[in-house]
Amino acid sequence: MIAASLARLGLAIVVAVVAAALISLSNAQPAQAEAGTAVTPKYSTIEPGHI
Repeated sequence: MIAASLARLGLAIVVAVVAAALISLSNAQPAQAEAGTAVTPKYSTIEPGHI
């Protein structure tokens, strides 16, 4: 049981790190920032994960 919870925690950390990397990359690219529509779905899908 402890191993399973640690695996879930590790997976959540990896997902959060990848999500943060995707946000930083999308913010660094002006083309996606101008589109707006490509940036907003990422925030809406990532916010529930942080909560």
